[in-house]
Amino acid sequence: MLAKSIEKNSSIVFTITIGVILLTISSYLVIPWVPVPLTLQTNAIFILSALFGNLGIYSVMAYLVAGTLGLPVFAEASGGAHILFGATGGYFLGFILASIISNFCWESQKHAVNVAMGIFLGTLVVFFTGWLQLSIFCGYKVAFELGVQPFLLSEFIKMLLSFIMIYSYFKCQYSTN
Repeated sequence: MLAKSIEKNSSIVFTITIGVILLTISSYLVIPWVPVPLTLQTNAIFILSALFGNLGIYSVMAYLVAGTLGLPVFAEASGGAHILFGATGGYFLGFILASIISNFCWESQKHAVNVAMGIFLGTLVVFFTGWLQLSIFCGYKVAFELGVQPFLLSEFIKMLLSFIMIYSYFKCQYSTN
């Protein structure tokens, strides 16, 4: 009984660790932009939610804890609590919410509409929370011009890529069962 419990807990820790590593790698693939860098983190968040369900949400939380503690897991190998409270910190809050929302959207139904809705709503939340916190530092209009508008096309492309990968995964997963 104890051995099964340890094995299960080890599996959970391993899964969350893989999620943190995937998020870290996705944050290192960066195109520098001021004040918000372009990364593949939103793709990683949606992929983790699809593959790991609730453990994907825990992976995002663990990633944020690691970064808050100063580990260099954020974009451009940065870390520290000051980032979460700085101009780009709202995007990180959006990561957690996007993970929860996307997981909820496709938890019971893996249809194309649910996958698209989860990715769209999750992305919208990341943009909104990021824009909101950035606006504290530079005003609403400038925050939109710097933290949302330049990313609309690239984020649309990233959303399409996420949709193709996740919907294909769900189709394969459920067509073999």
